[in-house]
Amino acid sequence: LYGITGSLGIGFNVFGLGVSGQEGAEIVVCLAVSVLAEVDVALDDCHLVLVDDVATVCNLCDDDALAVEHNLVVNDLDELPHTIIRVERIQTGIQQINALLPNLKTNPDFIFQNAMNKILYGNNPRVVELNEETLANADLATIERVYRELFKDAAGATLRIVGNVDPETIKPMIEKYIGSIAKGKKASKVNKANNISIAKGIIDENVAIPMETPKSTVLQVYTAYMPIDTKTEVSLEIAKYVLDMIYTKTIREEEGGTYGVGVAMVGQRTPQERVIIQASFDTNPEQAPKLCELAIKGLKELAENGPDEEKFNMAIENFKKNIPESRISNSYWMNNLSQYYDYGIDYDKEYEEAVNSVTPADVKAVLQAVLAQNNFIEITSAPKE
Repeated sequence: LYGITGSLGIGFNVFGLGVSGQEGAEIVVCLAVSVLAEVDVALDDCHLVLVDDVATVCNLCDDDALAVEHNLVVNDLDELPHTIIRVERIQTGIQQINALLPNLKTNPDFIFQNAMNKILYGNNPRVVELNEETLANADLATIERVYRELFKDAAGATLRIVGNVDPETIKPMIEKYIGSIAKGKKASKVNKANNISIAKGIIDENVAIPMETPKSTVLQVYTAYMPIDTKTEVSLEIAKYVLDMIYTKTIREEEGGTYGVGVAMVGQRTPQERVIIQASFDTNPEQAPKLCELAIKGLKELAENGPDEEKFNMAIENFKKNIPESRISNSYWMNNLSQYYDYGIDYDKEYEEAVNSVTPADVKAVLQAVLAQNNFIEITSAPKE
């Protein structure tokens, strides 16, 4: 897609299916390359920033896909091939993380994060804890080996370009720099047996953590495995919008128990079709049990009754306002390209149609379908006595 109105630059994405079958390989890359970007270590994605001061490259690895994304301003187009890995920054970053580890290991939030990952993902070996042993694997030789394994050629890859660039200007550069990548013989296949899945069933875990300032962190996660379409995604967006308002009134304002409840509701099409609903908040240990009950009650009542007319209309009007504003960004159209080529749908058209046709009954039905599967995990931290 070229000539996106209001866009300040271009973005391109080289995307292909398939991931390494090597247990924990993603985390090795992630740990080392994340220090280049000076970003937090993420367990699900690997983000690499190779800096020539003008361009950003992100190498992404998740359960079922590999991608290289590049974003730059139009005037920097000639810098496209000149990003490099700065070895000294990798070494410096690893040294910095090693220096931080002793304090991290006693940080209550860090301890809770590790415990949460083990509980949520059933001790999946691909969800690796940041510690001295893991960091020792993040040497340059390992990074290069895994990187070359994952991105060794262009077999099965698709190049997607979005932005206000002249096709005739960029075409020879793509031919030269992308066309020169080894073709490869066979595209990678998705190893569906190697997915990171959230544990099923009812799980209630309390994590006792040494801490100087007493607090409780609460995480509630609902999952359901069901068909995902655009109207389902819009219904979940509306449910999140409404539940935010419900929690603000009940948990924050009436109970005064937390600064706010973080709510997330997503429908995922890959690697498995599923819905994930999440609520999280910090509070004092004394109020945690009651606030947990209120959070559960708020979602269940929304599923039982659906959103009221006022809150539903507020959500719809906000979504309608955001549609034209979203259409001026590169990231929006890159996502639409991905939806079209990955799933065969015109997401821009389907999304607007769904916003104009969705009803409170649709929202109610989706939430009831999620809760009916009885997959619920609640993890609560508390001071260790």
